[in-house]
Amino acid sequence: MDIRSRYQKETYTKETYADLAVYFPIHTAILEMVVDHLPNPIEAQKYRIGKIWGGDLTSKVGKSMTNCDPNGPLIICLSKVQADKHSLVATGRIFSGNCFNKEEVFLLKENNFDIIRKTAIFMGQRREQVEEIPVGNIVAIEGLKQVKSGETLINKNYIDKMVPFENVKYVSTPVVTVSIEPEYLRDLDKMKELIENILIEDPNLLFEINEENGEFLLSGMGPLHLEITANEIEKRGVEISTSEPRAIFKESCKYGSSTITVESPNHQSSLKIRIELLNDKTSRFFRTHDFKSIKPVGRLKELLEEFTGLTTDEIQDFWTYYDSKNVLIYNSRDDLNQFLKDTILEIIDKILLNGPLCGEKLTGLKVIIEELVVNKLDEENAFTELSAMFYDAIKKALNESGIILLEPIYHTIIQLPPDYIKNTLSLLSKYSAKIKNVNQEKDYQAIIEVLLPVRNSIKFAEDIRSSTSGKAFWQNEFYAFMEVPNHEAKRIINELRFLKGISW
Repeated sequence: MDIRSRYQKETYTKETYADLAVYFPIHTAILEMVVDHLPNPIEAQKYRIGKIWGGDLTSKVGKSMTNCDPNGPLIICLSKVQADKHSLVATGRIFSGNCFNKEEVFLLKENNFDIIRKTAIFMGQRREQVEEIPVGNIVAIEGLKQVKSGETLINKNYIDKMVPFENVKYVSTPVVTVSIEPEYLRDLDKMKELIENILIEDPNLLFEINEENGEFLLSGMGPLHLEITANEIEKRGVEISTSEPRAIFKESCKYGSSTITVESPNHQSSLKIRIELLNDKTSRFFRTHDFKSIKPVGRLKELLEEFTGLTTDEIQDFWTYYDSKNVLIYNSRDDLNQFLKDTILEIIDKILLNGPLCGEKLTGLKVIIEELVVNKLDEENAFTELSAMFYDAIKKALNESGIILLEPIYHTIIQLPPDYIKNTLSLLSKYSAKIKNVNQEKDYQAIIEVLLPVRNSIKFAEDIRSSTSGKAFWQNEFYAFMEVPNHEAKRIINELRFLKGISW
């Protein structure tokens, strides 16, 4: 039968293409390609382990994984976690040993023990329950309570001998947000629970509660991503309403500050602090690595020296990297107890979440504590006194550093008939897009590459559809956060301040 004539229709029903797999068995070809060309685990692990695992390959654990040893300690790297009806289902590859039901394992990143309740092997989309799964296979595990993608499971007798696999890191970042709330207040807790489960399944989403006004914010890669997520929440039983999507802005600085000195209100404590910009090399390392999972500390320092722009002293004094893409360095001579350290980490985290321009997150900064003198500070008043001191110092440093507003930019590739190039180029100037390239090599198709502000992408999509009679196709990919042009920055800052009810 001629496949082309059989399916030469503009619209299909389920019945018209139900037998396509019989006449056009592409699944058979794909399966044969997998069998014939993908190496089996015994061969693959000999060269893969050294690239995906940072531990000692000559150790017993390293040799067991390299040789795909069924008699070695159980080691599993989990790459996917989904919320099922009754529990979480974690999927991963067994790199060493065999996986049994009811086996107690140690979760390296969560730093606790747990028990594998059920083990299953995938047969297509189905999961078949089994008692034991040998090394080299993909396993589905049920019963682990606190688990995330990128977790490493290890036999409980080898806790101190195992280095975790690198975490699954996503280079993309949420650039669009919506306010979300349940239609009925009684569903609030259920909505939160559903969103937490969806966050486990889709790490590219971000869910936050605005401490100022109690607003629930759901952020993602774009309006379509958030629309699909909202539909999924409603499918799972909670009716919700969402606001219009808006771009996520951030605040940063043009340059570094001098050393700022402040004293506490009672003049008993003092602080010296300065701010520098985080260079691209350092930012790229932290964006693609989970520094908390890199153990031991010596290994982390080696990687920081090789792959970041931090100086040797800064690496020694490195305290933490915040998810808002900021680094904290403590190079004061005085050692602090754990309570004071945790308090300072929390204070700076809160300060960096609300920039002085319009309450957006600060990003791309290196905060360096040069000196901290703490006298007569009891634990009860520590948070209040230190907060006032750090807030005053960081605000002064930011004002000195030339605070700016950043916005997310899409790298947009537009494919369209050459006849519509002129209309499209005039449309792009209306939406502050920067043209990177126009390719007209093909007679039937032109390709235009532009940098398009996310805030303009929704209206741009509507206009380009109408101006090209629906013949243009485009795709958006997150490019970077870039400074908002001066002639637009003031208006956007005022709009954001009004939206958030900021009057200071």
